[in-house]
Amino acid sequence: AGQTPIASFLLVASGNSFLWFDPVHSPTTVKLCKLLQGQGCRLRFVVCPTTSSARNQWTMDNSNLRKGVFGSFLPKDPQDIEVWPHFDPFRSTKTDLPPIDIRKVSGAQALRPCEGSGSRSSWAAVCNMWHRTSPTKRMVLVGVGIAVLVVGCLCAQRWIQKMIEDEVQKVTMPLRAELSKVQENMKEEGKMLREAMNEQVSGLQEALKTQLIRWQEVQEKTPLLEEATSSLKEQVQGLQAALNEQAPQLLAILNEQVHRLQTALHAQVQGYLVGMSEHVQRLQAGLDEQVQR
Repeated sequence: AGQTPIASFLLVASGNSFLWFDPVHSPTTVKLCKLLQGQGCRLRFVVCPTTSSARNQWTMDNSNLRKGVFGSFLPKDPQDIEVWPHFDPFRSTKTDLPPIDIRKVSGAQALRPCEGSGSRSSWAAVCNMWHRTSPTKRMVLVGVGIAVLVVGCLCAQRWIQKMIEDEVQKVTMPLRAELSKVQENMKEEGKMLREAMNEQVSGLQEALKTQLIRWQEVQEKTPLLEEATSSLKEQVQGLQAALNEQAPQLLAILNEQVHRLQTALHAQVQGYLVGMSEHVQRLQAGLDEQVQR
């Protein structure tokens, strides 16, 4: 249920028998339908009555007859049962039905009987099969026995495919879990890295903004600095010129003061030396007197 069917089967019933789904009369047919239903295939039926009495009984509104004939195999959708009173899949070499009637049921462009099908059974199966990767459809009209073999092969193919898918899933599940874990770790690390980068970018933006403000302030103060520097240069030049003019006079005054200081210092030193000499002589005289005593 819920899966894509391995095939859609158009089951063609011909002849006058109403025992197509009787387990004793048509065991192969019952086996085929059960096998198809077990695989979730969609069954569509075409009834081809070959006598006038059967054609009169198989009318589009004869629901009681359909329920009695199909039993548990009765499709839920009434449109899955078609009545083609002018088509015998085993005795005709071509169909005289309009192609639109065929496409409405099978989705095919033409429906032709399979020559040399062997059995004259009242059942045949049109296997409208298509691979998932191939849009082309193949129409094959075969007997019930061959249809059972075909469905068996399809079921085996599906079982093998399911087994392969299970094995692949079993092998890839740990890898997917590990990959999911790695992706989560990478996502977390990427988040942390983005946050760190955002913080660094914010810090750089703030620093650049501060530098820009300072630069703007410097740019605003540059004219004032240039004016102050020019004024300072003028003052320095004026002081240097005045100093150059007063330098000789200041130097003469300085030399005179130095000479006076040297003369006064020399006089003080001479007086100090004379006083010290007299003091030494007195001490010597006193020492001699004490020695003589």
